[in-house]
Parts: sequence; C-alpha cells; structure tokens
Amino acid sequence: MEKSQGERTPPYVTKQCVHYSDMAELCYNFASAEKFLLDRYFRNKPLVNLRLRGFKYADDVSSGRSLASKVPQEAMTYDVRRRIREELEAWPDVAQRVLDTVETCMNFLTSASFALSTSVGNRPLEAYLRDDLLMGEAELHILGSVVRQHVQLKHLDALVALLQKLTNTDPLDRVAAVYQQAASEDAKAALTEALPFLDLDVLLPVWQAMLVNNCVGETISKDCDLKDSLEWMQSGGAADVLGDLAWFQQNFPAGVPMRMGVATYLFVLEEATA
Repeated sequence: MEKSQGERTPPYVTKQCVHYSDMAELCYNFASAEKFLLDRYFRNKPLVNLRLRGFKYADDVSSGRSLASKVPQEAMTYDVRRRIREELEAWPDVAQRVLDTVETCMNFLTSASFALSTSVGNRPLEAYLRDDLLMGEAELHILGSVVRQHVQLKHLDALVALLQKLTNTDPLDRVAAVYQQAASEDAKAALTEALPFLDLDVLLPVWQAMLVNNCVGETISKDCDLKDSLEWMQSGGAADVLGDLAWFQQNFPAGVPMRMGVATYLFVLEEATA
C-alpha cells in the first residue's frame, strides 16, 4: 500500500501526540498517532482475510487426509527407537516440544494440495524443517542428535507414536468433551453385531485419527451420525475413503451419534483386543 506524504499527519502528531515529561523531555504518544492513521486511512475500507487456508498447527483441527496418503510410512529400526528413547526419556518436556514440532510438520505435509514425489519419504526430517519450514538452529537443536541424524519423513508416524509414549500423552485427551459421552447399550449392541464384518486393522487407526484431528474443537455437531464423519476419512495409505469400501458401507451401523465417538471407539478397541 502506497500513500503520498501529505501535510495532515505531521501537524496532527506535533499537536496531539506529544507531551513533555517532568524532566522537560519530548515524549510521543504513539497510540494516539496509530488511532489517527487508522481513522484517517483505513476506516470503511474492506477487510483483507490473510488466513492461510489448509494448514493447521499442532493440536489444531485438520482435514481427513492421513499422512500415509501423502508420504508412505515405515517403522523405525529398533536401534533408532532405542537411542531416541535413551536421549529423550528423562526429559518429557523436551520430548513434548519435539512432538509439537513433528505434528506441525505432519500438518504441513497432509495439507499440501499437490502430489508429492514418491521419494519424499527418504528426505531427512531435519532437512525438511530447515529448508522448507525455515526453522532455525535453536528450533532444530531441540530435536536431539538421533532424530536429526536418522529420522526421515517416512518415519513420522512411528516417531509420533514413540514420543506420545515418552510424554505419557493419550491423543484422545485432546478430543472435545462433547464427543466423550458414554456409549448407549443400543450403540454397543449394534457395533458388537457388526464387528465380525469390519476390517478393524483399517477402521481403528482411521477412527482414532478422525477423533484426534477433527474433534479437538466442537466443529462437528454432537448429534451428527458418526458413520457420516468416518466415511470421508482416507483409509490409511490407500486413496480410497472409508465410504468407498463395501465392508464399511454395508456393515458399520448408522445412528450412532458423534457425542459417543470416543466411548464407542474405546469399546470397539477393547472388544477387538479381548
């Protein structure tokens, strides 16, 4: 925005935005000067929305995209997991900061509206944070030497799972209270009947991701059908959403409200591991 230098502002500042201290020093009232500029040049002007759409910070609500749909994920080696645990286990506050940084990185990746290179998973996490997210050395130092040297973008899911254990973090604790109401007996009965026909290896991770990513804020009506919210979630590394899978559409019970989302997830998880 450009503005020619007229004669209005300096006289106003000279007359209205200065005073003298007890020591006879000239002092400027910048708040009054700012108010004058806003009133003179910006009042009744249209607002500019500078929100960066699509990107979410850690702990923020994100879309239904899974990281694996953008960057295929792999497990870290036992030795790398062991060394990360040894480096961070005694410092849970540091591990939490690392977790926040990694989750922010994951949200950048999943929010990308374009296809990523098939080799992007081999890129070191440190290089992505430094070169793409422009993080400085102080922010990178907190990651620790093992993460900086050995973790690649294809290891992010495994790293988050490890950091959650080190910080004693239950990801479901972030879910808004409106979605944590008790499950009704009718809902439990309907899910029990459907269990033999559901692919729980696919369903449970996607269900948890929907709760953790989309239900931190009260953005979905608590009376909305849980099935409607799940069917738009991508099924792991596949391009399909759950709604495109026959076993989900034909067998997952309708009529279970979102307010029971956490309780019914934990019920199914318990039944699956019983």
